[in-house]
Amino acid sequence: MSSETTDTSLSDRLSSFADETPMEKVALLGILCLSAFLNLYRVSDEGYANLYYAAAVKNMLTSWHNFFFVSFDAGFVTVDKPPLGLWIQTASAWLFGFHGWSLILPQAIACVLSIALLYRIVGRTFGSRAGLAAALTMALTAVVIPTSRNNTADMLVVLAVLGGAYFVLRAAETGRRRWLFASAAAVGLGFNIKMMEAYLVLPAFYLVYLLGAEVSIRRRITDLVLSTGVLFVVSFAWATVVALTPASQRPYIGSTDNNSIFSLIFGYNGIERLTGMGGGGIGGSSSSGGFGGGGGGFSHGAIGPLRLFNGELAGQIGWLLPVAVVALVLLVYRQRGQWPFDGRSRSVVLWGMWFLTAATFFSVAGFFHLYYLVMLAPPVAALVGIGLVELWDEYWNTDSSTLLGWLLPATLLGTAAVQAYILSRYPSYSQTLTPVIVGGVVIVAAALVVGRVRRRTDRRWRSAMGTATALGLVVLLVAPTVWGSMSIASGTNVSIPSAGPSSSAFGGGGPSGTGNGSPPSGFGGNASFDNGTAGNGSQFGGPSNASGFPGGGGASGSGFGGVNSEANTALLSYLEAHQGNATYLVAADSGANSIAPLMLNSDEPIISLGGFGGSDPVMTKSELASLVRSGELKYVLVGGRMGGGAGDNAPSETNGSYGSQSAANGQYSSNGPNGGNASSGAMNFGDSQQNGVSQWVENSCTVVSSDEYQSSDGNQSGSAGTLYNCTSAVNN
Repeated sequence: MSSETTDTSLSDRLSSFADETPMEKVALLGILCLSAFLNLYRVSDEGYANLYYAAAVKNMLTSWHNFFFVSFDAGFVTVDKPPLGLWIQTASAWLFGFHGWSLILPQAIACVLSIALLYRIVGRTFGSRAGLAAALTMALTAVVIPTSRNNTADMLVVLAVLGGAYFVLRAAETGRRRWLFASAAAVGLGFNIKMMEAYLVLPAFYLVYLLGAEVSIRRRITDLVLSTGVLFVVSFAWATVVALTPASQRPYIGSTDNNSIFSLIFGYNGIERLTGMGGGGIGGSSSSGGFGGGGGGFSHGAIGPLRLFNGELAGQIGWLLPVAVVALVLLVYRQRGQWPFDGRSRSVVLWGMWFLTAATFFSVAGFFHLYYLVMLAPPVAALVGIGLVELWDEYWNTDSSTLLGWLLPATLLGTAAVQAYILSRYPSYSQTLTPVIVGGVVIVAAALVVGRVRRRTDRRWRSAMGTATALGLVVLLVAPTVWGSMSIASGTNVSIPSAGPSSSAFGGGGPSGTGNGSPPSGFGGNASFDNGTAGNGSQFGGPSNASGFPGGGGASGSGFGGVNSEANTALLSYLEAHQGNATYLVAADSGANSIAPLMLNSDEPIISLGGFGGSDPVMTKSELASLVRSGELKYVLVGGRMGGGAGDNAPSETNGSYGSQSAANGQYSSNGPNGGNASSGAMNFGDSQQNGVSQWVENSCTVVSSDEYQSSDGNQSGSAGTLYNCTSAVNN
């Protein structure tokens, strides 16, 4: 069959999809409901998920100042991310009360909206069947499920950039600048959620408009220059306000050593994500998590084009990569010579370039978390949906002598083989899943081969072969669905969400453990842990609204989770009983995974002296001394290894621990700004030692006997650190 006839047939077929049938609407609704179920079922089991961000939201609820500057603590140090994602979570917590589920809800909703938007973008050009296949694929993509069940804000970024994708396609179709500006603004909003992560789509967006806009080339260039201005204005609006605010009137910029928001953007959250923490990033950023060099403390496999097929990465996003790659090659082949660009060509550029850019980044990057791979989910899902439609077209509308017509069953078989290879690393799962997947796809492929050889053209036969193709996709979605759903079954999708068995994410204790086999969230109910039981510790209501910000409702569950929860509860009880008239309950130097449980279980303001990793020079000794002498601060906590999850930056080592804990011995360490080891054992203020803070505390304050705040059984595992009473330092 000639290519002209094929194109006409495809055009006629797609035109019939312009108006969705009731069945297609029901199918879309079913996919969206499925996604909502996967995102929200047993979501309360996640506790507060990422405690670093949860503590920040609680503190942001206490004042507009903390809210605007996204303060991690009582207004002294920021989180290491821009504000928009946390603003949305804070709004949710204010509306529904401060609960773990209210922090996760925005991400769950963003996932459902992203799937609906993906369906719309794909379906309007390639038909509703391609849109439905893309939507189903994204809903069941392994990494999407745990990421949507967490308070890391990456699904909000996905929604923002998908909005940008829709707008840029409309801009290219109509030549109207307003759509292009809307696209730039959407990406700018994504930047204000996770910074540079949102910019992964920019090469695709620029090429779509440059090559496919229905205006002159001069107008295209002018429009792109203007839209770049919009992009930068939206992206850097908040950062500019922060930079122009005197340092004395805002919190310290977390995860930097020079208190610069631009060091955070271009260093810690910029070039260091590519080179690896401590691997030659821009000066001023603080590799505060104790990360290694190029590997960033992670084992994501060797850098190279096959990295995404590595067991750790493949389990998140690699299950359907063969279909996506074949689809991209086929689409480029079918659109060759198409000029000027039509809607199909623009879509090929959009999804193909987005896929290639993101895949290249993750194939060479030195430091990233597995859930960052959710940025690959939309282009992979789109290419799978579009690819199946294109492969079906070649299969049905060409005679048996045309090689491309055999590509559909071959692609299904090849993808099943890749999935069997991925599963081979997990024998306990492979023995069940591999026969189902390989056997199912072999049956589907055999049916397609028979259908092509016998070559009947009646509607019934066509429907049977179409059903077989759909079943092929369903079978290939079994493994990613199982992988993504494991976090639901285990209830351990916490600080660093990832799909798959707990031992798969980082080669050790798993993506969601704090060592010793204990779940790190541990804030819901009477969870029993291997080395202790989380009590029903003090419940807290909404934070006070000292500066006029409305407080949220009461939190569900309490009790410290993780390692040595009894010692943590005892410490908190001691501090609250002896706080007196001090404004702040305690100032603590250790990292977020130690301080966040205190913040989440007390209404009293707490000061973080070291930021996320414990190494940020948040204040000088004179500033700390001033707080003590004014009576605002009485206690300082040095070091400590308390239970709880960590933040977005925490590497997971081979014992499943988080934060800046070393896998070798479970002790904390902290890197200085140049990657050198600043301290070992207890964190002891990390980089803040250079300001003389720790020396001042040791020389001027009195050690509180550990018997006063350790657990009654004398268990010192996960010690709360050394507590100092600085009342005696008033005259020092």
